[in-house]
Amino acid sequence: MRFSRRRAVAHPMAAALAVAATLAAAPLQGAAEAAPKEPRYALVDLGSLGGTAVFGLGVNNRGVVVGTSRTSTATRPQIAFRAAGGTVTSLGTLPGSTFSRAFEVNVRGEAVGEAFTASPEVSRAVFWDASGRMTDLGTLGGGSAVANDLNDEGTIVGSSSTAAGTSRAFRTGYRRALSALPLPHPELAGASRATAVSDGNHIVGRAPVPGGVSQAVLWRGGREPVVLGALVPGEFSEALDVNKLQTAVGESVVGETPTGTAIYHAAVWSDGTARDLGTVNGLRNSRASAVNDAGDIVGHASGFYNFPTIDGTAVLWRGTVGYDLNDLVVDLPAGWVLRTAESISSKGQIAGYATVNGQTRAFLLTPYKG
Repeated sequence: MRFSRRRAVAHPMAAALAVAATLAAAPLQGAAEAAPKEPRYALVDLGSLGGTAVFGLGVNNRGVVVGTSRTSTATRPQIAFRAAGGTVTSLGTLPGSTFSRAFEVNVRGEAVGEAFTASPEVSRAVFWDASGRMTDLGTLGGGSAVANDLNDEGTIVGSSSTAAGTSRAFRTGYRRALSALPLPHPELAGASRATAVSDGNHIVGRAPVPGGVSQAVLWRGGREPVVLGALVPGEFSEALDVNKLQTAVGESVVGETPTGTAIYHAAVWSDGTARDLGTVNGLRNSRASAVNDAGDIVGHASGFYNFPTIDGTAVLWRGTVGYDLNDLVVDLPAGWVLRTAESISSKGQIAGYATVNGQTRAFLLTPYKG
């Protein structure tokens, strides 16, 4: 077996640390406390629908992965897929369309995501049942919508345009109408978005707050919203996942480059406090995409914000320690660079995507027991 040396975690930038002190951030483990045992993983290449770019986006507790895959060397068609038992199955898209993505899958094998209409191209929130049959979930009165997550209880969340032209966070269920989630400040204009829902129906996303920005929001039990705040007061933040203990993770602006480009760091919100997770390998930006019920967090770090395939590296945060996932894979195949981890199940399996000799490949990581 070949194991790489774990790379050191970079400290958050000085400006973020100064702000964190004023935030009374979540208590960190003591300096003398032993770091958690370094985990190891086995990697599975999930295959594709025939194309050169495959993105693993969601995984359930049975190791079923969903995402999107090109079907040829061209950028279109790009179609949602389900991967299970060594087989990759197309989930299709709307009639005449060439684009769909599945973002998450629950324990029953049901999935949600988006599919474009044919002409004009408009995103629609869609649900796939366990057999792969697709249903358009409708909208809040506008023309477009996207379903970002669902839980094992069948609650679905996302965002939709309204008849007034704004975008609102929603919750729904299969065969139920979409319902707009309440805003923390109804008097403020701006878009809201629901990104994830846990078992127990805790929902997270973002919504407008005073100061002209949007910040991370938690809808406890899917009801009244609580603003989670940001690592730097008054800056943008967004929660991207939440577990049943109401621990939320996401990203928050911590500063900017000399040219004025925003810098984002992965954040975790728990017990009313926000903590900067930092980054790895000296990379400027980081994002926490998912958290499981054990508190393990996955995401990526990158120099170019929101483009992990350029120079990103997949990251696991356990406790206060961040790991480059490339260093934790047993016998990582030559040429593989894990770029981002997008989802983690309660059993610790991780879905994401990598670059391999100029192609993008979806992967599943399983805790290694050898």
